[in-house]
Amino acid sequence: MKKSLFALAAIASLGLFAVGCGDGEEGAACVSTLLDCSEGLVCNTYAGECQTPDACATKKGYFCDPNTQVCNETNGECVAKGSAAEDCRTKGCGDGQTCVVDSEGAYGCLDDDKVCLNGTIWNSTLERCVADEGDYGDCPDGNNESCDVGYVCNQDTLKCVPKTVDNKPRPYKYVKIEDLSPDELKTTKEDPGVDIDAVVLTKKDSGAKIYATSVVFYERGDGESSKPEDKAHAFDSNAILNEPDSMPTYPSDTCNYYVDDPKTNANTKFSFVSLGGKGGAIIVGMGGDIEEGDTLDVIELSDCQLANTNNSNGKDAVAEVEGMEVQVSTGSKIGSEWTFVMKGTVTRGVLTSTIPELTEVIDDGTDI
Repeated sequence: MKKSLFALAAIASLGLFAVGCGDGEEGAACVSTLLDCSEGLVCNTYAGECQTPDACATKKGYFCDPNTQVCNETNGECVAKGSAAEDCRTKGCGDGQTCVVDSEGAYGCLDDDKVCLNGTIWNSTLERCVADEGDYGDCPDGNNESCDVGYVCNQDTLKCVPKTVDNKPRPYKYVKIEDLSPDELKTTKEDPGVDIDAVVLTKKDSGAKIYATSVVFYERGDGESSKPEDKAHAFDSNAILNEPDSMPTYPSDTCNYYVDDPKTNANTKFSFVSLGGKGGAIIVGMGGDIEEGDTLDVIELSDCQLANTNNSNGKDAVAEVEGMEVQVSTGSKIGSEWTFVMKGTVTRGVLTSTIPELTEVIDDGTDI
């Protein structure tokens, strides 16, 4: 009964004396979708005209109250104006706010001092951070591509987590090393090319050292298998992770070929991973952000006297000097945008450079 009275009142206010026939085109006067608007259109009773439905009108059959509500295009729900449930991916957030996503996939603005931390996520229904109990899978290689669409790999836990969009600069976390050694080495060595032991980032202010914590890409330049279980070759890409094994204190005139002395330990393990010659590459995720002014060191078994070897003559060999190029990025893919840091050969096992000015890359929710 109330709806009928409302409709009659609306007709009188519009000066109409008969209800429509359901053929109203876009912009035509209306009081009821079924009575007045053509198929595919919805009557916006607040504007008094037939309109193309937004996500909320499509879902509910009516438009949100423009005086107090907005439509959240993500889930088709009418939400209070200015509430944290508004879709901030398209509307953006005000100063001091961050765009976060809740457990239902809806986005909203949250004050920076209330941004969800410690594995919690924003819940637009409760309008607060809640524990995220979901198990979205593992990403042991640290690669976002191991996770489902809408999820990214947490580099600290190596777990897939819901992606958040904060419209803030993405952190530079990835280092790419490309092998530039001469082609002829591919036919003269079992593990040709550069032999990388570790990547070390020294923070400009604190002097703290940060190491690679994940390998997200590894491809040898000689096309050989990269199976880590092949103990006869330096195929295990994880050898690049954490602190240096070849020279605990660097730079050094001596570098260990195996982590332990094969004369006393039969279970030998290479202290490095080989990139297999020109064309080989490896991408690692660092355990902290890479920033302008930091120092980046790549530890490589070159220009040093090899120790812990299996040389039959008992004399340690000299590691050959080979070249590489090093770049950093906010993305983990070969095709990401990379910033050049250094190129050349090591001195006493170390290639070092200061991180240059880095271009700001805003997080817009896309994988890069």
